[in-house]
Amino acid sequence: MDVADYDLWVDDHTIDDDGNIVTLAKYARAGVEPEVGKVFLVGDGEQTPFRARVLQRTDEGLVVLRALDDPANALPA
Repeated sequence: MDVADYDLWVDDHTIDDDGNIVTLAKYARAGVEPEVGKVFLVGDGEQTPFRARVLQRTDEGLVVLRALDDPANALPA
């Protein structure tokens, strides 16, 4: 799987104690703007893509996401 298949690259080893995934806005695919509340297809090129919602984004570019509990794993229309 190519990293271009994801909207936002995340490392599954960067999960905090609350189960949140932490990454940087600069890891977003070109044209993707990770804004709070939006849902993106995320992954690291080694796993099946999954959906996650942006919970927080700082001015410094830190992005905190939460994987969605969605067995269908389908993106919203």
